[in-house]
Amino acid sequence: MYFQRSLEEIRRHPRRWLWGLLVIALEKLLEHRALAWANDRVDDGAVLLLPEIRDTLMAAIHHPVISVLLMAAAYAVGMVFFAHYTAWRKNRNRSSSTGLNFAGCDGSTSRNIPRWAEGVVTVIEVTNSSSRVPITAKDVIAQIQFSHVSGSQRLTVPNAAWYAMTDSGSTHSAGWRSSVDLEASETQCFVLFVHKDQENRLWVHRDNGSPVGVLEYGGWEVILRVTAENVAGFEGTLKFTITKFGGFQFETSPAFALRRRLPPRFPQG
Repeated sequence: MYFQRSLEEIRRHPRRWLWGLLVIALEKLLEHRALAWANDRVDDGAVLLLPEIRDTLMAAIHHPVISVLLMAAAYAVGMVFFAHYTAWRKNRNRSSSTGLNFAGCDGSTSRNIPRWAEGVVTVIEVTNSSSRVPITAKDVIAQIQFSHVSGSQRLTVPNAAWYAMTDSGSTHSAGWRSSVDLEASETQCFVLFVHKDQENRLWVHRDNGSPVGVLEYGGWEVILRVTAENVAGFEGTLKFTITKFGGFQFETSPAFALRRRLPPRFPQG
């Protein structure tokens, strides 16, 4: 129990713990160097004085003034480290964002999506982020794998249904598709599951509307794989819990966690 509380505290305040570890490391490094310096300077007749020299050095090293200086040094090192880490994360996110990206999980009412497979759908939104060099993502498909945390149930949707909405001037069209083409910066959505009754039972369906199964109550991990013919896609996870009286709730915030980028199915050149 104490170990779990310690891990939770580290997750909540990572910088505080990092700086503490840096202070300890700097103290140990200074202690090691001081003892090495003392050992180099004692002659054969003064070896008996080494414990006294050691005590004096340790007292100096652990003096409050020295500790404050070490904490300041650890703070400076920590700030430099986090600055480089933040820059690295920004560059990584910038370089990996080109192509298809998860854009959200939403109910059908907010997007005016009609009932499908005799129920109300919850959808995953996908955006084509190829905006600096506009590329239309061709034949975008989504695959979903549902796994119950107990291992008792696993359902797979090899091809999820998309609800595509397009506007061309004054013309608006919408309909169900097995795949979609996404222009640069365009967002479309595919069905995650269908809510059919009053007992909060969630159904999983293929793109043609045929049922795959019903999700049991409890915790679920969902793997999403979205790919296109000519641009990079993604693989990521969602974790949520289904209860009879509370519906479904995501277990983490943010709900989606990216696992890896997926290459185009038919790379050019």
